[in-house]
Amino acid sequence: MARPSLIRFLPALILALSAVFLAPRPASATTLADVYTVTGVPIDATAANAQQARDQAIVQGQRRAARLLLERLALRSDRPRLPQLDANALTNLVSGFQVANERTSPVRYLADLSVSFRPEAVRTLMRDAGIAVADTPSPPVLLLPIWRSGNDLMLFDERSPWREAWLKVATGKGLVPLLTPLGDIGDLQAISAEQAVRGDLAALTAIAQRYGTAAVMVAQASPGANETIDQLIVTRYPVGGGTAQRVAVTPRRPPEALLATAIAISQEVEESWKASSTAAAAVDAGPGAALEINVPVRQLGEWIAIRKQLGTVPAVKTVAVRSLGVGAALISVQHAGTPQQLQAALAQADLILTEEAGGWVLRAKTAAQPRPQ
Repeated sequence: MARPSLIRFLPALILALSAVFLAPRPASATTLADVYTVTGVPIDATAANAQQARDQAIVQGQRRAARLLLERLALRSDRPRLPQLDANALTNLVSGFQVANERTSPVRYLADLSVSFRPEAVRTLMRDAGIAVADTPSPPVLLLPIWRSGNDLMLFDERSPWREAWLKVATGKGLVPLLTPLGDIGDLQAISAEQAVRGDLAALTAIAQRYGTAAVMVAQASPGANETIDQLIVTRYPVGGGTAQRVAVTPRRPPEALLATAIAISQEVEESWKASSTAAAAVDAGPGAALEINVPVRQLGEWIAIRKQLGTVPAVKTVAVRSLGVGAALISVQHAGTPQQLQAALAQADLILTEEAGGWVLRAKTAAQPRPQ
């Protein structure tokens, strides 16, 4: 009699095991080496022989990769002022390169080039040109593409053209790595399209935890004629605290309106992150001061984690502990810049500094209370 009982529960057992063993791996943050590496640059050159063609193609590809890197690190408003690179400057910036998909003929060379650059050399080049550098990578962000057709909402449906467009864009790379969910059993259990649209914080947190991301971005699109986008609402929800923010993007028109709009959204997200990064970096130009800050902590481990995070913020010069007791620590932070600039710098390290009735209060982002819009 035990066998029929096992068979009866077998489908549920399979679903449970699938949710465990097929769950996505937590997203890994972009490293500094990732930021200063440009991959997949197509190169193509023709010369008297294959070796000369290869040499020419690699130099041309390195120059193109360097331009792409400088644009990646600069604000959009600074791009017209990016420096032109001569051969010596280019050689000083490049630390190494790799080629893939090589195709040759007696006089032609084609390949895909990946180039790694020296961070300090690039920073010096841009600093000498008076251009702020945004090279602090953001924690990964999970993108939920909602396709609204009439009263129907599609999130994980493979028939959604909006999801298909995002699968081409969200590669998990760049200054703000964007990820798209797999749409597996675990995802379906974590959140529905309806929950995503109304900003259900519990469901958004559940899906973010599956992918190890710091924020979830919900991109709602309604179709117009010929698979264009008629209406677009993009909202970013921080996980563990903070206020939901709208991302302003105008829907693009044909050709390839869906893909072009997805690309535009990803670019606006990166631009916003770069603006906050450069603002945080600018605190070194400020006069500096000392700030008395209360740090609510429930256990010693929380304080140790926050103290460690403070040590990663360049704007924080010194931290003096005034008192450390049950439930709170009182610290004095010597910092560069204004308190508002310090707030921006701390936010880069997932630390939330707020001015409250009792004075300045510092919390880890995961401990902050969510405040949905």
